[in-house]
Amino acid sequence: MKKEINMLLAGFIILALTGGSCPGSNGSNQENNAQSAAASGSTATDDTDAFVVTTDFTTGSFAVVHLADQSVQSNVGSILADATATFFGDSLYVVNRLGQDNIQTIKASDLVTETQFSTGNGSNPQDIAMVSAAKAYVSRLNEVSLLVMNPGTGDTLGTIDLTSHADADGKPEATGLLLHNDKLYAALGRLDQDAFLFPTDHSEIVIIDTVTNTVEKTLITTVPNPYTDFVYHATMDRILISEVGFFGVNDGGIESINPTTGASEGLIVTEATMGGDIIAFDILSKTKGYAVVAGGTVCDNNAGTCQTNVTQLMSFNPTTGAKLATVFVGGPFTLVDVRFNSLGQAYLCDTTFTKPGIRIFDGTTDLPVNSDPIDTGLPPYKVVFFNR
Repeated sequence: MKKEINMLLAGFIILALTGGSCPGSNGSNQENNAQSAAASGSTATDDTDAFVVTTDFTTGSFAVVHLADQSVQSNVGSILADATATFFGDSLYVVNRLGQDNIQTIKASDLVTETQFSTGNGSNPQDIAMVSAAKAYVSRLNEVSLLVMNPGTGDTLGTIDLTSHADADGKPEATGLLLHNDKLYAALGRLDQDAFLFPTDHSEIVIIDTVTNTVEKTLITTVPNPYTDFVYHATMDRILISEVGFFGVNDGGIESINPTTGASEGLIVTEATMGGDIIAFDILSKTKGYAVVAGGTVCDNNAGTCQTNVTQLMSFNPTTGAKLATVFVGGPFTLVDVRFNSLGQAYLCDTTFTKPGIRIFDGTTDLPVNSDPIDTGLPPYKVVFFNR
């Protein structure tokens, strides 16, 4: 689930209960830089900018960071306070969730909103997967089907019924989406909407043939509650997603799916190893990934104080599943997303109340690139890299 009791913690809990993702949700989609680049016909080495979804859980906006000099345009345009985004072709597609229930298309060249189309009143869209500029799939938390639409015109092209995959509340709770080799991967949380969206007996990932728009395979996730964006890493040739199970319990981890066989390989990284819920992650190489881990305790022996429920940026080896290092320690529920760009830099969303912003780390050395977080206006919630 896409996918923070101070104000930030309250916001995190609200998003968790309404289907918001950390990146992660998300949640927002889905594709790492190589995949986004391939989808747009560009190379994986030409990221020029970072589109940053920003929110204080009341107001939403977006900022843009120029990768070359880290200059920033903040509060560029309005989006929902609970939103996610993806990049395809020459446009950014923002999913405005419950309350606006629409897809907002923003031209990458001038950052001007071109179109905005409804996904159905109260549908609570979660993610969008782009096939082309004229065809996309949208997951909706409050509907029993995936929406097939033309994001250029807003026309509905059809739906994919998922009623048979629903839990007792009658809905499958579709969240994250990933398009890979003409197959659509959709995470179905099967969460109990009558009990605060708690996990039920199991969650699923359905694999859909995009030619026939039919479900061809259903995978039972190793742990319930798929929470993050899907991540596809080309060198590993694996599709990955973090499943958190129950928050605050080290029962989940990052699941691996082999797209050639369509089979799950189970958890390749566990919460028990990382020490908390993996609420966001990205992969740099076969031997290096970053994860935002929530729920740990960090103590200052000199001061004799401890903080609980801290969020930490940790590195791990996706091949062995080993935790490598703690790269950065944030406060309770302050770190919410991390993404690698084509330069091998990790952009970390830090929502710390006193000084929120984007922190940048060298993915090879784990050293910070900037001494202070980049001010994005409202606190940053999700990063999508693009070129223009």
